[in-house]
Amino acid sequence: MQKHKTHLLLPVLFLFTLFTSACAQNPPPAALAYIDEEKLALQSTVLLNNESRLIPLQGLEDLKIASINFSNTYSTAFDSLLNKYTKVQTFKGVDYLGPKNISTLTQDTKFYNTLIVQLTDIDLNNVKVLEFIQANQKLKRVILVVFGNGNALAKLDTYTDPLIWTDKTTPLTSSVTAQAIFGGVALTQNLPQTFSAKYAANTGFASVKTRLQYTIPEAAGINSKNLLEIDNIAAEALRQHATPGCVVLVAKDGKVIFNKAYGYHTYEADQPEKVSDIFDIASV
Repeated sequence: MQKHKTHLLLPVLFLFTLFTSACAQNPPPAALAYIDEEKLALQSTVLLNNESRLIPLQGLEDLKIASINFSNTYSTAFDSLLNKYTKVQTFKGVDYLGPKNISTLTQDTKFYNTLIVQLTDIDLNNVKVLEFIQANQKLKRVILVVFGNGNALAKLDTYTDPLIWTDKTTPLTSSVTAQAIFGGVALTQNLPQTFSAKYAANTGFASVKTRLQYTIPEAAGINSKNLLEIDNIAAEALRQHATPGCVVLVAKDGKVIFNKAYGYHTYEADQPEKVSDIFDIASV
């Protein structure tokens, strides 16, 4: 990631006017549906085995994190959200269930001290997957995120590290579970029924919100259409050579509702701006 010495500070007064005018408008139906689904995702997600209070993760500078997906359909959304908070390397666990031996996955992730493993209820029927989990929880932090039928939790009665479970497999449950790991959202729910001796009804841990959440503007009372003007402001700044590039982040009420990169690091246009770029204090 690149540090910058000089960057454009967008006209604050104009953006403030734009921001305030975007408030207090009725959200469109699609945004209302998103907000309802996001709430449902939170209500169906349970944090388990968090006696150590590992979740939400702290001290990110000391963590080397790998995300391993076996068959979560929406792993792209999940991994994208993880990388909003810190650098996370991704691995396709399913690739190690064929010609590659599952022990090779342990070898390939040996330099990571924290593993985040995405699983479905079907994955928990695979002996190789269970062996990988058991072997690695003795060596490092292993955080499991399980999507699907709660009856599969019985396969994890000997598992002791944090586990996040939701019975729904959707883009938003992938988003919510990923953000919960880093404290972007708080989890408050308990298991609705008993699935095993260990995972009994009303079992669960409450976590706290410690970092920004990523969501749509309407979830913070802002009409997303009004924020489209930011594209025009940035385009004009680049056209006028006021800056070679910039990154715009809008947050309200602890929620990131707009985050976009424009242009390049320099006028030579050799390296595009990315939302993950790091800025020094002179750039703000």
